[in-house]
Amino acid sequence: MKDGLTSPTHPSTSLLSIGGTIALVAAIVPVACKSESGGPPSITDVAGAVEIQEEIFEFECECFARFDEDTEAECLQDTTLSFSDGEVACLREIFEQDDEAFAALRCEAEALRGLLECAQAAGCPGSFDCGDGQQIAETWVCDGFEDCTNGADEAQGCETEACSDGTMIPPWWICDDFPDCPDGSDEAGCPPPFVCGDGQTVPAAWVCDNVVSCPDGADERQNCPETCERPWNLRLIDCPTLSEEVTQQVNACLEFICLDGMVLDPSRRCDGTPDCAEGEDESLCDGGGTTSGGESSGG
Repeated sequence: MKDGLTSPTHPSTSLLSIGGTIALVAAIVPVACKSESGGPPSITDVAGAVEIQEEIFEFECECFARFDEDTEAECLQDTTLSFSDGEVACLREIFEQDDEAFAALRCEAEALRGLLECAQAAGCPGSFDCGDGQQIAETWVCDGFEDCTNGADEAQGCETEACSDGTMIPPWWICDDFPDCPDGSDEAGCPPPFVCGDGQTVPAAWVCDNVVSCPDGADERQNCPETCERPWNLRLIDCPTLSEEVTQQVNACLEFICLDGMVLDPSRRCDGTPDCAEGEDESLCDGGGTTSGGESSGG
């Protein structure tokens, strides 16, 4: 899904992503939302972090199940949206033995809690009628992607810009360092890049786009519009990171869901035999048969 919590998969959007960060997901609808002073108490155990992740799934079911032609009750019955007692016990054993790892987990979980609370305060998006009986989230209209089967969501007088050959593209695709026009004209004559605090440069279009691109977050610390996701992303870059060893241990605790929905026991991941139809259970493994660290991406 776009502009909301993505469809839940486990473990890629469960407690920890492969890169060691808590995965909520990709984009939360931009809304004005300031953090309350003080805030809720600090998370003290693994169960608290698990609870927050499960609350994320519940919020997603509440808001987006109907757009997947599912009911909220059916969505909540999906066993991939919760953690088994065995998974929680396995995770608890890892983090109770490693104070630094738990500090990273707690930092990320508390940031995630803030993102969830902001999204809940904003409320679920309304629906848009495609005209053929299909309903989509209203926040998907004019986002540059056709979600209605008849393309009605992108035929609502959406703001567009013309390439030199006449091809129309969303204005936010211009000067984003990716040529979207057939002739690349959307990346011609762009403003100078933004200079991060460490001297690194990023395209000017990446400033205030809700994605932290500078190592110090300088691109999102400008006079940017208030959204739910920007404070979360800025908080995350200040969180400690899990070591590759701990990340591998975490992955070994969790069930793996293939792209087609098949659930694998953790022992079948990186065992040298592809069990998923597309072999994704063996795609991020090192020579020793364990999961290697990696980065999850949004966009």
